[in-house]
Amino acid sequence: MTIGRFAHASGLTIKALRFYDENGLLEPRSVDPETGYRRYSGGQLRRAAMIKVLRQMGMSLAQVREVVDNPDRAAEHLTRFIDDLNILRARQDSAVERGMEILSSYDQPVQVQTRVAPAQHWVGAAMSVDPTRVDPVKGAQDFEATFMRLGEALQESDNPPVASFWTT
Repeated sequence: MTIGRFAHASGLTIKALRFYDENGLLEPRSVDPETGYRRYSGGQLRRAAMIKVLRQMGMSLAQVREVVDNPDRAAEHLTRFIDDLNILRARQDSAVERGMEILSSYDQPVQVQTRVAPAQHWVGAAMSVDPTRVDPVKGAQDFEATFMRLGEALQESDNPPVASFWTT
């Protein structure tokens, strides 16, 4: 089949077929040495269909290559990809939820109160976090572990906490 006919049969664009050829994912059966015309066989349609659907799922070229080059381990790769996708979706859902909370707070006036309180001792733990690089789940676990260690140290010093922990 010519590249145009194969593109039509596979649902891939000619540009995509050339790209997959250049990246070694779907090489034509033959290339005319004089014209450079690519020719494909009907037997390559299955691989083309798999590449198309995996790319539509959002897989990278490297991930697609792993699946199509190792069909006996395809289920394993797909399961790992789906697990990673579910983690990403959970992070995105959490970020959207936090974003909506922040946006809704813009509609509410900020209330500032001043109070006078007696001097009191306090203890804290300072942690620097780059929000663009932290895993929300791991970050929460790190904070929790730090506060647990802080609470344990206070208990051991016979100076237990008298108020709840807070973060900022």
